[in-house]
Amino acid sequence: MKKISLIFSLLLLISIGVFSQDFVKIVLLDSALQTPISNVKITNKTLNSISYSGFNGSQAVEIIGSTAVLVLEHLSYNKKTIRITANDPSPKYIYLSQNNVEINEIVVSASKNDEVKKSTPYLIKTISNDENEKSLLFSVDDYLQNQSNFSVSRPQGIYTNSPIITTSGMGGIPGRTLVMFNGISLNKTDDGNVNWNMLSASNIEKTEIIANSASTIYGNNAMGGAINFISKKPVKKGFEGFASAFYGSFNTIGAEFNVSYQKKKAKGFYFNANVFSQMSDGYISTPDSLQFSGTEYIPTYLKEIKANLLIGYNLNNYKNVEIIYNFYDDERGLGEKIQEEKGSYTEHDSQLIIAKFDSKKHKTNWGLNIYAQNESYFKNIEKLKNNDYSLIYVDSKRQDVGSNIFLNYKPVNKIGLTSGINLKYGNVDGRDNYQTSSDIVINKGEIVSAEGFIQTKISPLNNNNLNLILGANYNNSYLQNAEFSIENPTSATDFMTDFTGKLENNVFENISFNSGIRYNFAKKFSIWSSFNRGYNAPSLDDMTRSGLIRYGFKLANPNLHSENLYNTNYGLGFYSKNISISLDGNYNIGNDFIYYVETGDAIFGGNKKIIQKQNITQVKMYNFNADLSYKLKKFEIFGNYTYNISEISAFESQPELEGKYLMYSPVHKANAGVLLKLSIYTISLTSHYTSEQFTDNENISTISPYYTFDFKISSMFFNKLEVSYGIQNLFDYKYVLYDNQLSIGKFYNISMKYHF
Repeated sequence: MKKISLIFSLLLLISIGVFSQDFVKIVLLDSALQTPISNVKITNKTLNSISYSGFNGSQAVEIIGSTAVLVLEHLSYNKKTIRITANDPSPKYIYLSQNNVEINEIVVSASKNDEVKKSTPYLIKTISNDENEKSLLFSVDDYLQNQSNFSVSRPQGIYTNSPIITTSGMGGIPGRTLVMFNGISLNKTDDGNVNWNMLSASNIEKTEIIANSASTIYGNNAMGGAINFISKKPVKKGFEGFASAFYGSFNTIGAEFNVSYQKKKAKGFYFNANVFSQMSDGYISTPDSLQFSGTEYIPTYLKEIKANLLIGYNLNNYKNVEIIYNFYDDERGLGEKIQEEKGSYTEHDSQLIIAKFDSKKHKTNWGLNIYAQNESYFKNIEKLKNNDYSLIYVDSKRQDVGSNIFLNYKPVNKIGLTSGINLKYGNVDGRDNYQTSSDIVINKGEIVSAEGFIQTKISPLNNNNLNLILGANYNNSYLQNAEFSIENPTSATDFMTDFTGKLENNVFENISFNSGIRYNFAKKFSIWSSFNRGYNAPSLDDMTRSGLIRYGFKLANPNLHSENLYNTNYGLGFYSKNISISLDGNYNIGNDFIYYVETGDAIFGGNKKIIQKQNITQVKMYNFNADLSYKLKKFEIFGNYTYNISEISAFESQPELEGKYLMYSPVHKANAGVLLKLSIYTISLTSHYTSEQFTDNENISTISPYYTFDFKISSMFFNKLEVSYGIQNLFDYKYVLYDNQLSIGKFYNISMKYHF
């Protein structure tokens, strides 16, 4: 009996050893960037099972026995087979090398989910932070300077209050292009504009661009395209960062500090903090020929500070939570002084907070974002007319609050669904406080917006080379509590009293859709086509604010409705290890475009015409883009060209404007550059060409064609200290804007940055 018991015990121990079950955590990282890789297919050959890595690159692998053989596959990385054992319970870090046969980056802009760029039925451009090697990055919009199909107007350089950055052909209206920070809209409900100065360029890890309508996924403001700036996150265990100082033209001095930390690679707590500050004496922006007596013309000085804090925690392999806080404060002189000590100037005080939660698994990924953006805008305006002095303090409080939830679901291997709900509330409380009289001019308004969307993607072939999408978006927005009023009116504002009072509520509904197809063949070639309908809702400024502007007296119009754009896009591309070539074109028809119209009335005895934004214009746009880049280890060249015609095809009340081009829509744009890496030096030279563009509706005032050249040289010492010198607008080209302001011309910068 004892022998039988002994034999039974031995068999039990052996069976436990043979069939013991264990789990080992693996973390998949990019071998070059040290960053996590999500959605890697993990085939456990021992168990004949399949799983996928989470957003932080990790996955728990089941082991029965002592070892398991894993096959790791990802479209952007070389296939790898490994053998792991259960002896060591600590996480195993596995590095995958990028597949250099073709360019196949991962993007999130197409569907709010990690997705292979070459599976989208339209062109998505990605710009990594190594753009700093090619250009001087004074602001985040400098990432767009070298891109085709973009119009970037920052004529006064770092002193510009509101640069105009749009996709080509959008007529210089910023609200027609959506700008996001980590997937959250920065476009303000008040005027559709973006404070481009609030983000630090060196704190951006990657920029993703959709150059055609993206309203189906992102709703309002994405009619003409979308830009998503993705902030840096830590990639190494422990602390890392940099400290820099710089000096530039017009006695510009500044400093920046960045630090990041994570407890473990791709696991647990992490943060990134960035602080940037600069000040400058500025330059006199009013040409001598346009200066008037009684006004002192002073430099357009600058003071600003910005900070960004990102705190995150990886709860497990699949769940992540992040909090992002952005702070910005500036003061910018406008270059004119009558009595005020500082002269005329503007201030922006803003805060942005974002809370994000993501849960990512193989078949079901979803996320929830909540955000709030507050901006206090101040401007003092000094005027002297016929020896009559006036001083006005403009004080506008702008607020945008919203949330969005999205779901990506893959019911079967070849079909994916994306759906979501976006909610947003925006308001403005604007006051013109007259300091030389008792008048207070007030404009108020709120817009509440809700939308839902759904998009399906089908990949019918086994190799996923054929991809089709179809989606739709429904939006309902509501204007409420709008008014234009005057408190304590005097003769300074009596010309506006006839237009005061409560403004009508307004409801506007919007439907957008997208459809497209993309086919990849011969490993390196790709063709695509899409047809979309996008929309852009009117801004609070257009619907609630009346006042004097350059064109005349602007009368608020609360009865505006959304403008829409039918967008047809087509293209082809060739992508290899060293060469990237793409050709794409757009044919767009814009209906109900919002444009200024003369009402037929006037004030001041007929000297100032009353004008109003109305939905009466149809616009046709023809756009073609060509991009080329060639990269070697120590050498890179790139070039691109944009041809664009954006003209008014129908204007019922002003037919004389039919056939005229939209403002700030040059027909030709081109960029080219070369990058050399010689020993410890990196040298770049880029050029930009912009053809003639009109600055008024009648196509009378123009900015002449111009070339500009940028130069930069940098060097790294001891693998820690980076020193650079660069010049924007090397040959000092200058031009005068419609508001009689001279562009900045040449601007140089010397920088030292210490990495730790």
